[in-house]
Amino acid sequence: MKLKALNLIKSNGEWVQPGTMFEVKNKKEAKRLIETGAVEVYTEPVESDSDSEPVTEKADSVQKEVVIEVLMTVEGINRRIAEELSKRGVKSLEGIIELGTEKLIKVPGIGADTARKILDSVKELTAEGKEDDGEPDFSHLSEAGTEGE
Repeated sequence: MKLKALNLIKSNGEWVQPGTMFEVKNKKEAKRLIETGAVEVYTEPVESDSDSEPVTEKADSVQKEVVIEVLMTVEGINRRIAEELSKRGVKSLEGIIELGTEKLIKVPGIGADTARKILDSVKELTAEGKEDDGEPDFSHLSEAGTEGE
């Protein structure tokens, strides 16, 4: 899965600069990065030499599923709502904040109270991954395996 770094992040033991596109093969790692709001999913066309299902459709399906799983970590968002948000182009927790209350309540299944609950939950989730200076806190990431290099 291709991701675009929005902040300086560490993925698979390597530092990735903001604005850089990079590949993540591990679904768990992709989900973790998307949950922090430090990346967004990037989709690009992939050509296929065969007459079978285009590769892009399969890749898009996997990426969409990861985004839906991340969105469902937010209190007040079930699978149906996550799919609706995904259809509206939401690819990260920050994408929910960008929608704001007025656009959230236009999503089927979300009323004013649920919209407030969702926004509060997202703000709480995204604050957990940041230090006081507003930069992501990656202190929980292990540096194991890098000793002696």
